Amino acid sequence: KDKKRFEQFIEKKRNALLVLPRYDHSLSRSVVDIIDLNNFEVIHTYKHDIAEMNSKVKNIDEFPRIKIENSPVRSKYQHPLLLEDGSIISNSGKSVVFKIDFCSNLQWINDEEMFHHSLMLDHEGNIWVGGRMNPKSKYVEKYKIKDFLDDSIIKINIDGKILFNKSVTEILIENNIF
Repeated sequence: KDKKRFEQFIEKKRNALLVLPRYDHSLSRSVVDIIDLNNFEVIHTYKHDIAEMNSKVKNIDEFPRIKIENSPVRSKYQHPLLLEDGSIISNSGKSVVFKIDFCSNLQWINDEEMFHHSLMLDHEGNIWVGGRMNPKSKYVEKYKIKDFLDDSIIKINIDGKILFNKSVTEILIENNIF
């Protein structure tokens, strides 16, 4: 605090929060902290019942080992998206996408596809997220490319319904980029 170069950060009030997914060793699980960037205090923590969520997964073909690979001790909140109502939408990397409310109650899951990486909110209030095509796209199936992971770009609405799902491979081929 006594360093001149840091005064610009200490003196001003910021209207900013940090959404910090982390592993809590004392709980043996992942949590999401909301941190006030004015004083760096944790103002809220999310931690929903992961085992309960896994028990609601019906797409066993896509997620045969969900209770092992996404067990409470192994699950992680990957790129959680904080919404205006205080709820968050997240995934655990190669897993379902889900929404929990401010009190960490599960609102919905989408187990239609395998979701991974970051979630981005667009200007219409829909969410874009990476996914994995299953079955694979027409080009990957046509050429029988062994062990090729056919990633896709998926648009879901705020209620978790898939609005658009397209193979990245198809996008590249159809636009003569591949």
